[in-house]
Amino acid sequence: MHQEKDKQMKELEKYIKELGEDVYEMIMDATGEEKTMLSQKFIELANKINSNV
Repeated sequence: MHQEKDKQMKELEKYIKELGEDVYEMIMDATGEEKTMLSQKFIELANKINSNV
């Protein structure tokens, strides 16, 4: 059971890393306005995640 949880956490960590890399590449040429909007959306997402903890 513990091994399954470890496996899930490693897969989640890998996915989050890949997602972060993709977002970083996407925003390299973004305008300040686009970066601000993305930042706000990530804050909203983090708040949703934290409200379900």
